[in-house]
Amino acid sequence: MRRSLDVRLKQLMLLGFCAVSALLLSACFGTSYAFGEENPNDWGSFSEAYSESHSINGWDTKKEHYYEKGQQVRSKEIYDAKDRNWYWIDENGFVARNKDVYLQSNGGKWVRYDAAGHMVKGEDYRYGAWYYFDTATGAMAKGITHIPSNDGKWVYYDLTTGKMLYGERYVNYDKSHTGWYHFDEHTGTMSHGFYFNSPQHKWVYYDHASGQMQYGEQLINGHWYDFDESTGAMQYGFVCLSKDQKWVFYDRQMGWMLYGEQPIDGAWYLLDVHTGAVQYGWQRLGGKTVCYSWPSGKILYGKQNVNNATYYFDNRTGALDTRRSAAIPSDYVGSAAGAFGNKIKSGRYRSVRVLGDSIAAGVGAANTYPCTSRELFRLEGVTYYEPSHQTDMATNSLRHYLESRGVSMTNASAPGKGSYSGYNSIGDATLGHEDAAIVLLGANDRLRLSNSDDFKREAESYLNRIAARYGADNVYVLANIDTLSDPRSLTMGQENTVLQDLCRRHGWRFASMYSAFRIVGRPTGMPQQALYKDGIHPNRMGQVVMWRALQQLLGL
Repeated sequence: MRRSLDVRLKQLMLLGFCAVSALLLSACFGTSYAFGEENPNDWGSFSEAYSESHSINGWDTKKEHYYEKGQQVRSKEIYDAKDRNWYWIDENGFVARNKDVYLQSNGGKWVRYDAAGHMVKGEDYRYGAWYYFDTATGAMAKGITHIPSNDGKWVYYDLTTGKMLYGERYVNYDKSHTGWYHFDEHTGTMSHGFYFNSPQHKWVYYDHASGQMQYGEQLINGHWYDFDESTGAMQYGFVCLSKDQKWVFYDRQMGWMLYGEQPIDGAWYLLDVHTGAVQYGWQRLGGKTVCYSWPSGKILYGKQNVNNATYYFDNRTGALDTRRSAAIPSDYVGSAAGAFGNKIKSGRYRSVRVLGDSIAAGVGAANTYPCTSRELFRLEGVTYYEPSHQTDMATNSLRHYLESRGVSMTNASAPGKGSYSGYNSIGDATLGHEDAAIVLLGANDRLRLSNSDDFKREAESYLNRIAARYGADNVYVLANIDTLSDPRSLTMGQENTVLQDLCRRHGWRFASMYSAFRIVGRPTGMPQQALYKDGIHPNRMGQVVMWRALQQLLGL
């Protein structure tokens, strides 16, 4: 009993000592301590009261400071599982409120804390602008971002400040986001499709997926349009598409490409029904023969001189008066090498090799593409690869024809150095193992040889190599087209004569592209030089003429 009384007295003395100490500390430091209701028989009550004022782990009473293991936290992110919010404790140990903070987490990010100290998520209007913070990490959005408001929209946030931006903007922060965009002046929503830029008084088009301003030719909703390469402004009227090497016409109200017969500015024009290209020369329309002048493309009326011949056209309809007019030039050249077409149609040939130079390789054609990765041979230190299968050229038209009949084609044509003399110098390296060979060389031999005797020697030697590989009946020699520039002592006309004689003596199949190109080109109503890019290489129209000539010469 006495022992129990002694213990009680000691407890009371200790409690009194603590109370006195608390009063002294309060007097000295002005700190208020609230212990709540005390029970001298319950030491747990004392422990809880002490923890509430000086948290060993967690918040203080005003939720201004945070403690871990009795130490006040500084410069650290805190996640409160109870209210499911993130907080930032600054370097002074205070909760960040109404403040933007840069954190190292998630690879580095700017975040924002509101008045309650909670990390902001989603859209936030502050400082006179809209911002967006990732709903998972709280990271401030910068650049082009998709947000859920307004049923979902793409917007743009400044790369430095994070503020939502509006109007026309040039964006350039990675490969996928480089170009002009437009964002609604009120909502910031990215524009897609056609948009009228009233300050610059122009219609432009923003890609329906990426939102980037588009340039050049564009196929939109089944119509072709053209947008200025620099400003993106929609084009109207006649436009020369340099890559396609053609003139076309875009409706002056709707901006889309027109086709067929069209009355424009008081004159009639014919626009190709597939490509929209302005047509020239002789055409058969609605039971009448008409002619469209080059280079204007206008239909002709009355008495006219076309390629040095006189014609009479009705003054109202443009119909040719055949009774008073010269004969219309024919584009028929016959099938001098028609055996080729017969063997293609009968299934005798399953593969064909074209041996040519820059003309057969499509130099000068419209819509040119880089060579394929298929290596052909090395000539004078240069490795040559097969020309593109996509370029709009006569030899690719031949390729498409052959492939439609199950016949493969290799175009072994080398721009610059492809020639009888050049190929002959490397032996059989240019030859393959196809069923037949079409040879279309000669233009570059003018640069390497000075007379027809030298040409005859080189051409005969190389053609003998080809015949030894493919057989004489499977070699088709085409004298190349004429060259109108860079005159040399050895002419294409002389080469044409030499090749014709060689083929007659050796039994090789001969056809004159030299003559056929001239004949087929006449009905176009264009002077011959207008069929060339540079006086040597056929342009878009020249490739059309060349393919028409090939079809006839090879019996296709």
